[in-house]
Amino acid sequence: MKKILLVTVVTAAGFLVAISALAKQTDPAENGPRVIRIDELQQRRPAVPFDHFKHASIHGYNIKCTTCHHKSKGTDVETTCSDCHKSRREGRRLSLKGAFHKRCVGCHVMYNNKMHKQVAPHRCEDCHKKTKTVKK
Repeated sequence: MKKILLVTVVTAAGFLVAISALAKQTDPAENGPRVIRIDELQQRRPAVPFDHFKHASIHGYNIKCTTCHHKSKGTDVETTCSDCHKSRREGRRLSLKGAFHKRCVGCHVMYNNKMHKQVAPHRCEDCHKKTKTVKK
């Protein structure tokens, strides 16, 4: 009986320690923007609202900062894609459109394949939504 009580107490204590450690975990997305409007290529396609918080938050997809900010070395996440990628390809560096599509669409296609269903947007019109203009 004492062994069962001891095991129960130790298990409960371990569970409480684990819960408190998770509660203290900081969310890197808290310091970043909530939603980013990607409009650098707006001349060709409508701007894309990107839910940065949902992608980066530990309460969302929990994608590491350096997955998208791959040249920042984890210290300068203030960089944007257009800081390095320009409208045209430069040498081996992808164009801005190429960078967006490789990171965003590539990740979404891999996620859809993993989930065995089409849940992440992957077609042009999924992200580039045409907005209705109101005539005055």
